[in-house]
Amino acid sequence: MLYLGVVTRFDLQTYPLIPTQYTINIYDVSDYAAILRAAVDVQEAMETDPKIGLFVNVRSTYVAVGLLYADIPSERPKAFDSFFNLKSLIKAAVPTTNGTIYSLVTAISYTSPSARRTQSSVTTRFSPELYIKAHEHYLQAAKNFVGELFYIIQPLSTGAVKEGRKRGGNVLGLEEIPQTWWIISGVWTDCSQDSLAVAAVDSFRQHISSIAAEQNELLDYVFLNDGSPTQTVLDSYGAANVQKMKEAAAKYDPEGVFQKLQNDGALLRKI
Repeated sequence: MLYLGVVTRFDLQTYPLIPTQYTINIYDVSDYAAILRAAVDVQEAMETDPKIGLFVNVRSTYVAVGLLYADIPSERPKAFDSFFNLKSLIKAAVPTTNGTIYSLVTAISYTSPSARRTQSSVTTRFSPELYIKAHEHYLQAAKNFVGELFYIIQPLSTGAVKEGRKRGGNVLGLEEIPQTWWIISGVWTDCSQDSLAVAAVDSFRQHISSIAAEQNELLDYVFLNDGSPTQTVLDSYGAANVQKMKEAAAKYDPEGVFQKLQNDGALLRKI
């Protein structure tokens, strides 16, 4: 059976280009406890200042920290002092720049070498105890990995979740609380190590989940972009949201074309 569709119109919502000030600093990873505590300080500040942004990319040999502000302030935001005061600061990979999110993405983009990759994701609340315990496990996991293992802390503030609800709803099931979306990634070159590498990345993610659960800081949500093939991402959105998606699929795709013809992925047909 042949299916044919003709697109006759696109409706796009546009947004003004937001001036953004950003810095990418590189730190000595041996100072991980102080670095992770500084991350918590910034996440706490995000709850009162919605213009603050942060990411923390933890590698085995260094930590890259992105300090972002959705404006061009005349002085550096006080919330970033915790990071600038660290003695483990090595250099600014990207010095403080007045630009936009586009220029930021351009500044940090790079051509990665050919390699095999996988990732996994978990969502938690945040605390220095959780971060430090997770990193202590990372030290051993990275040592035993077949290539390079690293993780990224991506904070999401309560305000960001609320803004999403204001703009039409939240099918992701995000709770209105400050949270961290973790990315656990692995990179290696030998295809014979595929199964071992994927299992190791998932194992590290499961350890973070266990630590968070012990501290009552584990959340259900799994970020689709970074979820592992072993994770049932859509289930993490909650039963009511899954039902809403199934009803929309039944209405607009009653024959299940987009479920049947897709080879794989986070599909409704799997749940």
